[in-house]
Amino acid sequence: MTYRTWTIQIIGTLLIVLLFLSTIPLYTQRLPTIISQQVAQDLHKAGLTWAKVQAKDRNITLSGNAPHLKEHEQALQISQSAWFVKHVYDDITPKFVEPYTMDIRWNGKDLVLKGYVSSDTNKANIKQQVATQFAGTNIQQSLEVAAGAPENWAQLNSTLLKHLQSLQLASIQIIDNTIHIAGKARTSKETEALQSAISPFTEQTGEQRYTITTHIVALDNAAIVCQKEFNRLLSKNKIRFKTGNASIDSSSDALLEELADTAIFCADSTILISGHTDNIGSNEENLKLSEQRAKAVKGRLFNQGGVPLERLKTIGKGASDPLAENQTDTGRAKNRRIEFTVEGI
Repeated sequence: MTYRTWTIQIIGTLLIVLLFLSTIPLYTQRLPTIISQQVAQDLHKAGLTWAKVQAKDRNITLSGNAPHLKEHEQALQISQSAWFVKHVYDDITPKFVEPYTMDIRWNGKDLVLKGYVSSDTNKANIKQQVATQFAGTNIQQSLEVAAGAPENWAQLNSTLLKHLQSLQLASIQIIDNTIHIAGKARTSKETEALQSAISPFTEQTGEQRYTITTHIVALDNAAIVCQKEFNRLLSKNKIRFKTGNASIDSSSDALLEELADTAIFCADSTILISGHTDNIGSNEENLKLSEQRAKAVKGRLFNQGGVPLERLKTIGKGASDPLAENQTDTGRAKNRRIEFTVEGI
């Protein structure tokens, strides 16, 4: 090989190397485009036309609004399975959250909503429902769009809001498929209406089924409970007075404390305290004594039990409503009594 031939070969090799090196930047610049086009093609073949792909070097970022969590996960799997992709960044909306929660609080004047909804449409629907149904009240909303909602999430929240205003007080906490409801209703009918409305959500199967616990006190039920407890307490013991006057005997202090505690439970009810005597003495004297004793009990419930005076009424019935015959000491002792009646039941 002559020197001239050797020189020509060396120069040719160098030119080829230079040509190759000059194409590397062009290839490097085109690589992200090639990768994004290929991944986008794979996603579109799978029907995920909403997904957008942006590449930098061999890393890609997925974005777009996934209609369901399943499509969100499918887009990630397809992108990650491409051998030429180094890393996949997830910028798909809505974001998946766990646990999926909603917190609703209502006190008759203020409504607070905080939690997740599955789409902008559902978010707008809730805002519209709240604005219409709770017009004139103080509304605080903090709703975020996120993936991961249980089945029938939007319908459940709409149903709860529909029946919420009938309650005087409510605290509703939903965590995935578990619902806790506590509050106060005016009547048991309102409580039953709410329970009936949400019962279909507990009758589903599988992932569609919700577990619901409720602790709602209906004021009419509270009154009934109070009356039963008053009857129980006064059937096993009685309020005793000094003979012939309205001074309460100290032996009745414990009973009066229990009666006051019971009265506090049915806080929206009026309680009638009625005094009764035996038939010893004149009707006028018995009426006066029975009224004085009823008022003495009222004073004790207010002063020591903290029961508001406006919730307590008194009446003296004298000997007009006996429980037993007045011919014996036992009968007369039974007729001398104080009765508690919860009004409105």
